[in-house]
Amino acid sequence: RKNIPIGAGLGGGSSDAAAFLAAMNRIFSLGLARDELMRLGAQVGSDVPFFFSGGSAAVFGRGEKVVPVRLPRDYWVVLVVPNFSVSTGWAYSRIRNYLTPPPGITNLSCLEGVASVFDFLDDCRNSFEAVVKGEYPQVNALFAVLENAGAEKVLLSGSGSALFGVFREREKAQRAYDDIGGKAFGGSVEVAKKFLVSPVDIGF
Repeated sequence: RKNIPIGAGLGGGSSDAAAFLAAMNRIFSLGLARDELMRLGAQVGSDVPFFFSGGSAAVFGRGEKVVPVRLPRDYWVVLVVPNFSVSTGWAYSRIRNYLTPPPGITNLSCLEGVASVFDFLDDCRNSFEAVVKGEYPQVNALFAVLENAGAEKVLLSGSGSALFGVFREREKAQRAYDDIGGKAFGGSVEVAKKFLVSPVDIGF
């Protein structure tokens, strides 16, 4: 049972598609290997193959190249979903990809065995943030709240509208979670959903 909002950049639709393919493979005893399911998933949507990876992964190409990566689970996340969605098509139509990448990009596939996510967190970025922040000033307000609450890093999830703050300690994350939607916003930003989560390994 899932509770993933639509249009939040959380892969709700893509994970549904992957779950459907996996279910059909099992129910009808089709015997399709993971690679075959990933190939079929890529025909449905760019994000679908990722959900056959079993957890954290680096994704390349159009989404069809998925490299599983085992990362530390030494953090807590406060995930916030505003009361509006962002169209993925709209976001992609406005993003500009440059031929020369900016410096300091961290490639997750090179981080196997890293001691802590906080060793590379400063290098993490999301190219959609400038696009979404420019159109939705409410997102800027949510970023500020999580940063002021002590998040080590705040990032947009996918193409939005959801965003998340990464915390070292559960206690600090819990306080931030409790404040979300309350006086910290001054009534200016409405929140549809909020979650306090920690990472887990999942098996396909």
